[in-house]
Amino acid sequence: MNLFAKEKELIFKIVNGILLIWFVAAIVFTASSIIDLVIADPYVDPYNSGADVYQIKSLLGSVANIIIVGVALFVINKSPKKTDENKEIK
Repeated sequence: MNLFAKEKELIFKIVNGILLIWFVAAIVFTASSIIDLVIADPYVDPYNSGADVYQIKSLLGSVANIIIVGVALFVINKSPKKTDENKEIK
């Protein structure tokens, strides 16, 4: 899967660039959400239980974002199936 091949049209190269930047940003945001969820800030009020629910929702949203953008990149750039037209019929 070559995202920026010479054979691709300009619009596909632009879309691939945007989706690639979006994918990297989503991965960084997910990593940040995981770090915030796993490592507790010692200066935060320990009785603030609503923050954990918000962080989990944020983490699930960012994971869904990664999946959606990854699938879009895969679908746009998958190579077409090659059929062998010279098959013998038995």
